[in-house]
Amino acid sequence: MIASTMIKGTFWLMNGILSALIIFGIMATRANLQEISGLPHMSPMEINTIYIIILFLFGFAGMIIDDYTGHKVKNSFHGRMKDFP
Repeated sequence: MIASTMIKGTFWLMNGILSALIIFGIMATRANLQEISGLPHMSPMEINTIYIIILFLFGFAGMIIDDYTGHKVKNSFHGRMKDFP
């Protein structure tokens, strides 16, 4: 959130990073539940490697989309501050 307000035009980059983080959390939760159940599961090193790969792919795709669309994220407080005297 801080990065998106400091650097304008990073809407899809931030969405890509957050999506990678959500996928990482799902994989980690699944591995923990499989460990508790005694089922075979992915090792933490595999999960971290997949997360890093997905993070770079989604982040790079987000940067490409931001550059292509020129999408600018407006700060939600920007318009409100103009209204005050």
